[in-house]
Amino acid sequence: MNLGQTNFNGDKLKEAREARGITASGLSDLLEISRQSISLYEKGEQNPKIEVLENISNILKLPKHFFISPTESEEHALIFYRSLSRTNQTERKASEQKLKWFKNIIKYLQNYFEFIPINLPNYDLDFKSITPNQIETIAEETRKFWNIGNGAISNLTVLAENNGIIINRGEFNSTCIDAFSEWRKNFVPIIVQSSDKNCAVRSRFDLAHEIGHLVLHRNLNEKDFTLTNLKLLEKQANYFGGAFMLPASSFPTDFYYPSLDIFRTLKEKWKMAIGAMINRAENLNILNKNQVQRMWINYSKRGWRGNEPLDDIIEPEEPQFIKRCFETLINNKIQSRQDIGANLPYDLRDIEILSNLPEGYLRNDYKESISILPKIKKELTGDVQIFDINGTKKTIL
Repeated sequence: MNLGQTNFNGDKLKEAREARGITASGLSDLLEISRQSISLYEKGEQNPKIEVLENISNILKLPKHFFISPTESEEHALIFYRSLSRTNQTERKASEQKLKWFKNIIKYLQNYFEFIPINLPNYDLDFKSITPNQIETIAEETRKFWNIGNGAISNLTVLAENNGIIINRGEFNSTCIDAFSEWRKNFVPIIVQSSDKNCAVRSRFDLAHEIGHLVLHRNLNEKDFTLTNLKLLEKQANYFGGAFMLPASSFPTDFYYPSLDIFRTLKEKWKMAIGAMINRAENLNILNKNQVQRMWINYSKRGWRGNEPLDDIIEPEEPQFIKRCFETLINNKIQSRQDIGANLPYDLRDIEILSNLPEGYLRNDYKESISILPKIKKELTGDVQIFDINGTKKTIL
């Protein structure tokens, strides 16, 4: 018998539970109801009573209308995880449900904005036969494709966003998930990064690694997505990350002699981990095996395995595009904060986290910080160029 809250969607209960990293047994304990009841709710064979739905909403921190919203149909896509073998099933399910929410936020914003066109090179590659030399060439060509030269990249996140990649950086509450990416057919490429370790250089390499997947593995078939092949795919993306961030044509010219102190100096310029630079120097044959071994021994002796010098000084890069979309909606009175909360069936804090908005931004009582706005001289108006959110030039009149 199907009694209780009408229009309740059991699929959404399972989605919410997995997004919060809670098992069915764990949820039954929190709700103080039977495990069988949770199973019946999720299968659509029984609806929870109004008071039970209220408790579900409070415990899972989602509005009640989330649980009566329709199930979205999605085309299957491959998700590339950093260190998949270390990622447990509960953490993967939680991250994938949050990715689903992020994609729904993107779809909502696409009703109002023309997103930056996707600008990534397309290679017809057989991943099983890709060589390090090929990856070196592809990394160099990707830089040329983006017209950025061979110097240090000041902000990789902005660079990726300006080429149509959508990025989310937030907390996973996981020690195993660093980043993952997905490029679904007829949708935007997405990279999700963990901010848990709050290490700028590590996040930059994670981002370069995921860009490597988007460039090298965009045409991969699902049948090739095996654990054995994943190790090779990860190795290739790692190699791309190093080659892209530390180009063979420019990085070696910074060396005076091989030492950890030189790498420490170069870290501030290239914004790359000392460990990543040691690996890159080895790949480029700048260091021989004995030198590399001594480097790692001294690296450990200095206690850099956990935290390197400058890790607390170099600021992490924050995604801007999705955040600016919401700011534009609200500042131009296209959608109010109340409209956003009504149209997206998630907790406001979830939307803020997924969109890199400050905490409380979507609350109706949010107070903008007061700032002084400079006034442009009249004689300069008409000559000054600004860009809108889509990167289109606008002339100030």
